[in-house]
Amino acid sequence: IYDITGTIETTIPSITWETEFYDWSLDSKSIIFSGITVSGESGLFTYNFDTLALYHLTSAEGVGSYAWHNGPKILYSVPSNYNTSYTINPDNTGRQVINDTGRIVDNPQWFPDGDETISYYANAIVLYRVSDGSRSVINIQPYATYFSYAKLSFDGSKVICSGLHGTG
Repeated sequence: IYDITGTIETTIPSITWETEFYDWSLDSKSIIFSGITVSGESGLFTYNFDTLALYHLTSAEGVGSYAWHNGPKILYSVPSNYNTSYTINPDNTGRQVINDTGRIVDNPQWFPDGDETISYYANAIVLYRVSDGSRSVINIQPYATYFSYAKLSFDGSKVICSGLHGTG
């Protein structure tokens, strides 16, 4: 982890390899990432920079997309299990199934309210409310045939995405 001047502040102990997939807690004191420990344990981890605690949340095979920023808990989906989605506390407690119908598919993100999420799959951007399971689709016009990525603004008022094989 570097500060904005590029000075190394700390490293995460026991990790030998990390992917480019990271997300910060709302208070910027912890981070979530996928990686492999020196003992060969792979999967999804959290690390708290104040307490220096490293938690293993789930195995690498059990993680699709995940998000924490803006959320009260970590949100992740398991693609090998028909896109079942879960929330979990950063200390590996309180795991809860929030849906098992594939409603959160790829790149889930929390809205600032900590209840509504946004995700995307192929040509749909999906809004999903965790508290009641309601689901709706954002219709983008002109209609794109595939979204390569969708990212929610920090205030939850806008989403940016690129359409492939469509109008751009």
